[in-house]
Amino acid sequence: MKHRAFFAAVATTLALLIGGGLLSAHLSPSAVEAASKPESAHHDGLSVAVQGLRSNDGQLIVLVYDDEEAWNSFDMEGLVGYRALAPADAAQVAHFPELTEGPYAVALHHDINGNGDFDMSGEVPLEGYGLSGATGPADEPSFKRASVAPGHVAIQLHYLVDAD
Repeated sequence: MKHRAFFAAVATTLALLIGGGLLSAHLSPSAVEAASKPESAHHDGLSVAVQGLRSNDGQLIVLVYDDEEAWNSFDMEGLVGYRALAPADAAQVAHFPELTEGPYAVALHHDINGNGDFDMSGEVPLEGYGLSGATGPADEPSFKRASVAPGHVAIQLHYLVDAD
């Protein structure tokens, strides 16, 4: 099934990205610099609001792609934006002022236990996730349907298992 490959690709990508070292090796210097700058009150570019956050535990991971092939395979080398946010952040918005061209497709992961992995039980995600353009938890939108222009986008997190 297509969703098995999707969850496996997301889990692998997130596990590699959260380590940080590999991420900085694959992002452009300007993207790494922008990711390390403090957030300010006013932003141009892309802003991603997280909806449906279940808890303030762990961290929120936001991944942004501008390439269809990279999106389809969740290839970390095709990543153009990355943020790791504390869920307790009142705004729960990831700002990417450097992303002004578009279109972009966005993936979210709520790493509830902060272990750096997209935890699964077999093929079932144990942590929250969301995709731009998705109409529900099993929807895997194409890059075209997931694409958003710079500006504000809200993405719903989906949790397939109940919290302990």
